[in-house]
Amino acid sequence: MCILSVRLVAMRRVVHIGPSDGPGGMSSIIRNLLAEMPEGWSGDCINTFSANGIFSKILTFSSARNRVKDVVRRELVDIAHIHVSHGFSWWRKLWFVRFFRRHDVPVIIHIHSGRFEKFCSGSSGSVVKKVLSDVGVQCVVLERRWLEKLS
Repeated sequence: MCILSVRLVAMRRVVHIGPSDGPGGMSSIIRNLLAEMPEGWSGDCINTFSANGIFSKILTFSSARNRVKDVVRRELVDIAHIHVSHGFSWWRKLWFVRFFRRHDVPVIIHIHSGRFEKFCSGSSGSVVKKVLSDVGVQCVVLERRWLEKLS
């Protein structure tokens, strides 16, 4: 009798937070990233977008928060990849960044905005700088020139 030894290797899991159901470029990037997962990784997304008025936007945000809490509670995330623009998008996504970091989940903040520099030049800049300087946070930008501007 031959006994086969099988070593189970846990897949690493990334959760994308952003407008995965939206019509724009961010949702396309999220879908592409999920379609091209590296070997040994699995991925999921939690939608934060609604185009159906303020009530629907609040419900979508609340639902996304509940899903994030569940994913963390069930230990279904190794890295959070948060897709953000400027303005209200940043402030909504900040809740997710802080929640993941409180639970020691590393965060990638993926900035998808050409106007982020203007957003950071105001009073928001100090908050952005503090968040991006967290040891557990990495920043990804669309253009190389943003690396210098955000440093």
